[in-house]
Amino acid sequence: MKAQKGKQKLKDGKKIGGIGRLTNARIDKLQLYYGLAIRRHKHDLEGMKKEVWAGLYHSASSDENPQHQNCPEGPNTWCKYNLALLQKKPFKHPSPLPTAIADELKPIYERLTNDDIMQGCLGGYTQNNCEALNHLIWARCPKSKHSGRYHIDAAVSGAVIAFNDGSNGVANVLKHLGIDPGHNMALSIVKRDIKRKRESRSNASVLAQKVRKSRRIARKTTEDSNVDKEGVLYEAGAF
Repeated sequence: MKAQKGKQKLKDGKKIGGIGRLTNARIDKLQLYYGLAIRRHKHDLEGMKKEVWAGLYHSASSDENPQHQNCPEGPNTWCKYNLALLQKKPFKHPSPLPTAIADELKPIYERLTNDDIMQGCLGGYTQNNCEALNHLIWARCPKSKHSGRYHIDAAVSGAVIAFNDGSNGVANVLKHLGIDPGHNMALSIVKRDIKRKRESRSNASVLAQKVRKSRRIARKTTEDSNVDKEGVLYEAGAF
């Protein structure tokens, strides 16, 4: 389906992908807007839905057709167009998302702003906890290697213990089995948990988030450039 969609032409006579179209970098930015809308309106269903739509219309805005009616206003707004209006400064829109592509995305946004889906996002809930547990499992049982059931069961059990109680969870299990972890192991566990918490705080900092965001955008931009030069070399479901 994805491969066929990429070959179809939209109502403006052009394909959905390519330079100035729906590139990987633009997809990443739209996903970022969606996540920010959820986190900024954890307890406001209508505000959440409005800002999700703002991400699409903001991206499709141009000097000839500004569409910032859903963007927040005021001095703290993330919308540079509304901020420029407030400060009475000139503003020039960057290359917009083509109207034909925005129209193709609207049915998707209608599904994403369905009340059932948005209700589940209230509180700012995400899949981070599940992703963290999965990371612990795959670290013990890599997908790249074949593993038997015993190995998988052990990996899942170890990951659940670490997820719930940190490194100290292993010591608790040993004590329950009547095994004394010993002084050196206890000291190692403490150091490991201190290091893990320090790295977690560092990764959650605003600076670290900005660095990851800039790296992700740079990677997507490089991918788009390579596709424009060489075409799609690999695509799931393509022949």
